[in-house]
Amino acid sequence: EQAVTKMGFKSLSEQDTQNTGALSMGGMNGGVSVREMAASYNYLGNGGLYYEPYTYYYVTDSEDNIIIDNREAVPKQAYSAETASIMNRLLSYNVTNSAHTNAQYARISGWDIIGKTGTTDDDKDSWFCGLSPYATMATWCGFDQPASISNTSTSARFFSNVMAKYLEDKEQKEYNISPNLVEAQYNPYNGLIVTTDVPVGKYIGYYTEDNMP
Repeated sequence: EQAVTKMGFKSLSEQDTQNTGALSMGGMNGGVSVREMAASYNYLGNGGLYYEPYTYYYVTDSEDNIIIDNREAVPKQAYSAETASIMNRLLSYNVTNSAHTNAQYARISGWDIIGKTGTTDDDKDSWFCGLSPYATMATWCGFDQPASISNTSTSARFFSNVMAKYLEDKEQKEYNISPNLVEAQYNPYNGLIVTTDVPVGKYIGYYTEDNMP
């Protein structure tokens, strides 16, 4: 229901309701487009808002009549600003401290990149969906006739190469993070908040005040 009514996925089937774990990366029975995935990740950087994607900002005919106009697109509040901000910070950690994942290949020097890799059975699909403070981008690698991909880091590398080029002339900018979040160190073994350094290292979590461990 969330994916269909608030996040713009148009091809989900009844079978997909039984496999909700795959919704985050498009590995569903009904399938998704790269465009849908890019649009669905956009909420992570703008306070939880979903904008229906469009190709043209606006179009006029030969007599300057406006025939397509997306300049005043109205978004949906897909998630709360707090939920969006927590996910933003978690996926920043995923890229900057990636382990057992190809997310490290999406890094861009000097920028806070966030995102998530994704693969399907037998490595027949390779995804990276993520964003910089300026733009959201989704990349997919695969074959017209599904076959195993030899290097599943390619999608993350595509993201890094294209996004880095886009950011070349951009000034530094921060994500729209909710001021209602509390940043706190926690113990990774039990999830509880700690007030001093622990031997296993420093783990930072992000919480709302009414949801502290």
